[in-house]
Amino acid sequence: ASWKQYNGQKRKRRKRQILRRQKAKRKAVKKIGNLLLIAALFLSVCANGQNIALTAKCSRTAVDLNETFRITFTTNARRGEITPPNFEQFIVVSGPYQSSQTQIINGRVSSNRSLSYDVVAQKKGEFVLPAAFIIVDGKRIESNKLKITVKEGLKKKILENKINNEE
Repeated sequence: ASWKQYNGQKRKRRKRQILRRQKAKRKAVKKIGNLLLIAALFLSVCANGQNIALTAKCSRTAVDLNETFRITFTTNARRGEITPPNFEQFIVVSGPYQSSQTQIINGRVSSNRSLSYDVVAQKKGEFVLPAAFIIVDGKRIESNKLKITVKEGLKKKILENKINNEE
């Protein structure tokens, strides 16, 4: 009977040791999980602290009358909606076209969103397109203004020269 009792006690000790090890492993995994969660929160706070920019670009700053050109507004903000300016001096032929890009390089995430319009100038002269804006976390971020020079079209000049030469 003593031999059986000894073996029974030995088995109980082994079970307790195994249970203690399993419990220690669970605690370690839980600590690692908490550390990863804290690191993820820290990284998301750092990512939200990025400098948000909104830029305006034009395919050409000097265009002919009735010539189509593209105006694009680009931001690195993940939230917020780009509000374009009033295109008073231009006719919007097509758009808005939306595109987005996300890159993850060595764990660093960057993203860009764009809004594009194809426009045509209504009259010749120098025009300043007002700034577009985006509101992120209650802050209004404005783009740069675009200066666009509209010249008389080449076809119109050729027609005028033909008419003048015929007279």
